[in-house]
Amino acid sequence: MSGAPPPSPSVLGRTKRFALCRSAFALGAIAVVAVFLVGTLWGAPAPVAHRDIGLGGASRSVALPATPANFSLVNLTANNTTVDVSMLFNVSVDVVNLTGSALNASNYTFVWSGLPAYVPGVPGSGCYGVNPGNDSSVLNCTAASAGTLHISVTATNFTSDQSNTSSTLTITVNPLPALTSFQVSELNSTLGTQIWFNATATGGTPPLTFSYTGLPLGCRGNTTSFSCTPTRAGAYTVTVTAVDAYGFTSSTTLSAKVTVTTATKTSTPGIGTTGWSIVIGIIVVGALATIALLLQARREERAGRMGMEEAREQPPEESGGAPPMDGSPPTGPPG
Repeated sequence: MSGAPPPSPSVLGRTKRFALCRSAFALGAIAVVAVFLVGTLWGAPAPVAHRDIGLGGASRSVALPATPANFSLVNLTANNTTVDVSMLFNVSVDVVNLTGSALNASNYTFVWSGLPAYVPGVPGSGCYGVNPGNDSSVLNCTAASAGTLHISVTATNFTSDQSNTSSTLTITVNPLPALTSFQVSELNSTLGTQIWFNATATGGTPPLTFSYTGLPLGCRGNTTSFSCTPTRAGAYTVTVTAVDAYGFTSSTTLSAKVTVTTATKTSTPGIGTTGWSIVIGIIVVGALATIALLLQARREERAGRMGMEEAREQPPEESGGAPPMDGSPPTGPPG
């Protein structure tokens, strides 16, 4: 027979391996094209930022997480911005996104600054929230001492570690009201005399009012200063207490003793009680003597009139007879 000799076994092996490689390459190319087409149809993934990190002159690219949506802290408020020591108040803050929509505060951690501190031995002092460590968007607080608080809060999104700090809220903490003085114009007065009461105090949240007890009858007031005219005599112990706008009272009170007596008549200078007694006695004696003299004169006058009447009523014979009308001597027996 004539023709080409048959291939050797080694040549046949190389031919098979080449065919397998060509098939594998074709399958890989098809797979790449398929992935590209799927990515194009369903949308490519968001680009990932990279940061070059130098390592001994060389550099390598490190992928960074996607930038989270920004948020803001708004409405940092308190139910009262002027409070008293030991008075409960609350502070709160809202978390919103760029469109102003409220976000779930449970997705954030909160770190507050400028809050009143807890003071050992002062119950309720400091601030307390829903979560431990003041990690809440709403806190209930009580200040143990007077002063000015400058409160702010920083919130962090625990899923992205993005942080944002609020503006600052100022709260004034006033000391409790305290009386400093209490004065009365007349500690010893008389009925019909006007009396002034004047009390002063410091601290507390304005306006301050004053509570008075034990005032004389006819007196009433609740201001720092007022006047009145007592209508009943007596001994009074007047006590005053200062009260501020929130109803907190001064821890101490001040008192004054006021005596009101009945009014007395003023004597004429130079004549005392004894002198007036003598004058009145003389007037009384003189009046009695005058009355007695008048009565005596009246009796004598009456007696005289009665004697004259009796003389007129006696008959002539009893009186020795009357002379005759013609002038002749009287007749009758000789005497």
